[in-house]
Formats: sequence, structure tokens, C-alpha cells
Amino acid sequence: MRGTQARIFYGNFNLSGSTSEVELSMTVNELEKDVLTSTVREYAPGTTEVDLSINGYLEGIDGGSEEALNTALDAGDQHAALILDYSTIPAPTYIIENAFNNGITWTAPFDGLMTVNGSVRGRAGGKRGFTTIYNASASGTGSTTGVQVSTIANTDTGKAFLFLHGVTGTISSNVVISIQSSADNSTWDTIATFTLSQVTSAVSTVTFTGPYIRANVTSLGGTTAINYSVCVVED
Repeated sequence: MRGTQARIFYGNFNLSGSTSEVELSMTVNELEKDVLTSTVREYAPGTTEVDLSINGYLEGIDGGSEEALNTALDAGDQHAALILDYSTIPAPTYIIENAFNNGITWTAPFDGLMTVNGSVRGRAGGKRGFTTIYNASASGTGSTTGVQVSTIANTDTGKAFLFLHGVTGTISSNVVISIQSSADNSTWDTIATFTLSQVTSAVSTVTFTGPYIRANVTSLGGTTAINYSVCVVED
């Protein structure tokens, strides 16, 4: 995989064009579990810690990428996604849930240009999953083609993430997108429904009914078109 095939989301923002370098690290904390009869030091795995480091250049300060990134990370209720190869779906993806600023440094070497260097972490940690829909455009209601994620089986639990990147027009009512799962790519079950009044990212706990995943847009919310992505992870 080439680095140019990677893509990165912060909330509803696709900042791939503003990011020049990313690094993701995952560590598991060790917990000591020695007992009186232990003859060697014993450990048990603790919580998983995920850190996403970024380095890039942002153009457009007020109302631009800097404000967008700051807003997405300040609230701590948006999600970050690092897609490793967006051109091959399903694409391996690392999701950081409820991402927050973990020490980002901003510099302004030129007028209208800022550099950003630092990292983000998730209040709810991070997991590896798959992007099943990347930056799809919908100008009407209807379902997408099913995508098979071979590691998912019937009754597996996990989470579905929706990134509503943008809309054409104005959202006057809710944008409604359902995530569906199938065992045979024919009979579909709705496992999550996202009802959104603004461009944002959202997550829902799901129980899969099979390895096939698709989205079903049931309302454009008064807009003429929407752009969105879908990621899924297993517990």
C-alpha cells in the first residue's frame, strides 16, 4: 500500500488533503498480578491505548481547516478514522472513538498557512475495523451495494460509524441513513439508524446478522445530495 492511498477523517471533515504524515500506535497497559505463590513476575493485559500522530499543513485559518479541526477535537464527541487503503473496499481502518486533542502544536510560517503537529487520542479508545463505504455521494434515497467483511459473522457485536462529510443545499429536516447487515447479500436487517440534523460523525452499537454490510439512505433531509462514509468494527 502506498501512503497516498491513506485517508484520514476528523468528525465530518476529510483532512487527507491537509495531512502530510500520520503515525498510529497501539499499546496495551500491563497490570501486575503477582500472588504469594508466584515464582516469576506475572502480568495481565489492561486497557488498550491508541495514539494517532499527525503532521500537516492547513490552508484557510478563520472558517477553514484549522477551525474545523479545532472544533472537531475540542468537543471530544467526534470520531477519527485512519483508512489505510481507501481504493480497496473493505479498507482496513483504525477508528478512534470520541477523539480529543492530546497536545497539538500550531505554527503559522506564512499568511493563511498553518502547520499542525501533535496527536489525538480517544475517550473510548480505538479499534481496528473496516471502511465499507468511502465518500459516497447520494442524490436520492436507496441502498448501496453490499460489501462483504469476511471476519464478521452472524450475532457478532460491534459498532457502526457514520461520517456525514457534506451536503448540497441546506438540511431542513433530518438526514436518515440506516446501516444494514445480511448473511447472504439478499435478505437485509437494519442494525443501526442514524438521524442527523447537521454534518457530523456518529456511532451506534450493533449486532451483525452476517458479513455483508450496506447503507440505505431513507431521507436526504431536504438537501439535493449528501456525501458520507461508513466504517464498522467488531468487539
